Amino acid sequence: MNVESFVIIPAFSLLGALAGTFFEPAAAFLSRTMERQADRTSLELTGDAQAFISTQVRLVRDNKADVLPNPLLARLYASHPPALERIRFAQEKDRREIDVDFSHKKV
Repeated sequence: MNVESFVIIPAFSLLGALAGTFFEPAAAFLSRTMERQADRTSLELTGDAQAFISTQVRLVRDNKADVLPNPLLARLYASHPPALERIRFAQEKDRREIDVDFSHKKV
């Protein structure tokens, strides 16, 4: 083995770190998108915005989460939407509840 063989290890490590820097925000965006869809689905299925909100509050308290994260860092690296955003979404969903009947009744 020669010295050049050992130089490749740090080179690949650096390359991996740089690739992660570029791909991590995309992965975080995808994760937040799926979390928002899960929030929407849970609110539609349960219809219980208050339970959703109290769960979010309990998670923040138990995990000592940052209620107001840095917006840029949250946008780039957070895998979940901030708790306040999720709570506001639940409050809006609760207020905009529209009665829609998809049954196949004959008119």
